[in-house]
Order: sequence, then structure tokens, then C-alpha cells
Amino acid sequence: MGNDNFVIIGPAGVGKSTTAQLLAERTRRPHVSLDRERFRYYDEIGYDRAHADELRKNDFEALLRYYEPFNAHAVVRITKEHHGAIIDFGAIHSVYDDPQLAAQVRETLSPCPNVFLLLPYPETDRSIDFLIDRGSGDTPLAPDQEAMWRRIIRRFLERSDNASLATHTIYVSNKSSDDIVGEMLSCIV
Repeated sequence: MGNDNFVIIGPAGVGKSTTAQLLAERTRRPHVSLDRERFRYYDEIGYDRAHADELRKNDFEALLRYYEPFNAHAVVRITKEHHGAIIDFGAIHSVYDDPQLAAQVRETLSPCPNVFLLLPYPETDRSIDFLIDRGSGDTPLAPDQEAMWRRIIRRFLERSDNASLATHTIYVSNKSSDDIVGEMLSCIV
């Protein structure tokens, strides 16, 4: 059985939520943000907020690893719960160090013909610069924070997880939200 959801994946700051909202308006489909819904799914399988808060303060990259089983569970649940929706994933919901969790997410999304990967550019370093500039706005990051974010973004861009999930890849730099949505609509299966 196919899945009539449209799923939008990609790194943090690429414009997934903005694009999803506009696509939902254009297609008259509900918009569902996995970042907004995820904690209720996390709670179903024993998410420990105090532990996550401690990791967030002391080792953000360890926090991302801690999230993995909860992220995979949330992906499975949200795609089962919603039909005919535009679902935007948080960046952390499509890349996994654990191969079993990556396979679970791939299997969950495999029936969906419209999984859009949004990237700034085809080139990793250029994309990292774009996302760091977009994310920091007018306030530059401290050197250690910037180094951490560059590592995290590089991981999301260089891992094959996103490419293996995507049925369509769209490069968003120098495009308006209307242009991005128009390109998505031209790809829809």
C-alpha cells in the first residue's frame, strides 16, 4: 500500500517548515511538523527529559545520539497517524548512526513516492557555509559553537541516509519559497 503523505527532509535551517507550510496551503493538505509533535511520541517509549536536558547542557552531540531511537519511533508513528499530509521532519529525524534505526525509517518511508530532500547546494562545504550564515543571522557564533555546528551539519550532509530516503532532491539557494514549492509540485508522483 502506498503512502499519500509528502515528506520534507533536510538539514537544519534549509527551510523545511516554511516550504511545508506553503506547500500545504497550495495543495490544501494539512501541515504536520514532526519537531512540534515528536515529544508525545518520545514519551510513548520512555523518553527521559531530565537526562536529555543534562546532555543538552554538557554534550549536544551525545544528545543527538540519545534521540535516535525516539526519532525513529516518531517517524513511524507520525506517518501512520497522518494521511494526505505535508510532513516536515526536523533535521535529526532522517540521519541515524544505528543501522537498524536507519533501516526502520527507510522501510517506513519506502511506500511514500514524495519524499523531498531540501539542500542549499550540491556541494557540502558551500552548503555548510550557507546554513551557518543563515542560522547565526546577525550574531556570529562563538568559535567552539561554530565548529560544533559545522561537524553536525557535515554529518547530516555527508551521510547517505537522506539521499536513500529521498525520491526528489531540490537545491534551494537563490530560490524563493514560491519557486521551491513550484519545483516540488512539478515532481509530485
